[in-house]
Amino acid sequence: MQALELYHQSKKYNLMFVFRELEEVELIMLVELEDVKQYRLYVISKAIVLKLLGERFPFVFRKPSEHEKTLLQKERQEIRSSISNLFKLKKIVLLEKVQ
Repeated sequence: MQALELYHQSKKYNLMFVFRELEEVELIMLVELEDVKQYRLYVISKAIVLKLLGERFPFVFRKPSEHEKTLLQKERQEIRSSISNLFKLKKIVLLEKVQ
């Protein structure tokens, strides 16, 4: 619901994508037609969406700078560490329940 609310409040790009199962080659795209205040739903190929995004937002396909790579690798490591810690905590809780 929060995602729909943020989408509705957006003033620039009123597109929303819904990804189905990972194996699916298509996704669902919700498009707001501002001039007529209506929405359209499309079932569209992921490959076509990727192509459209690349044409509309060229930075999607640009090569990241070394600074961006370093920053993203640091963030990825922090996320992995956080997830790992959550699993460790859960294992401890499970052990306590068993005893």
